[in-house]
Amino acid sequence: MSGVFCGGCGEGTLLPDLRGSGRRPVACDLCGWTADAADLPGEWREDDAPWTKRERKQAGRLHFLWVDLDPGDGDAVSGVMQVLGLDGMSVAPRTLVELEARPSDAQLERLRGVPGVTRVWLVP
Repeated sequence: MSGVFCGGCGEGTLLPDLRGSGRRPVACDLCGWTADAADLPGEWREDDAPWTKRERKQAGRLHFLWVDLDPGDGDAVSGVMQVLGLDGMSVAPRTLVELEARPSDAQLERLRGVPGVTRVWLVP
């Protein structure tokens, strides 16, 4: 489930409620709030849609890119963000970037050419 939150506590996970009513009854595992999922706004995952990071990676919808940065070069991060089209990213000497689309070979080569980037590799 994405973008749908418990209307009671706002943090619980909405799970199928076998005793509930409606087309798709759900209940919060934290506070017990109940609802009909068919009436809730937001996107609900289909039963076979990849959801966990492992499932998304296996489905080709998540790619892990490691980038090693020279700690003395403060401009490297902005160069990496520009090449990948990111609005922000974590900053560390070794940074893991999670991407929904696989970067092209040309993007990987441009990343390797960014001053302050010492190593780039895509997890297979």
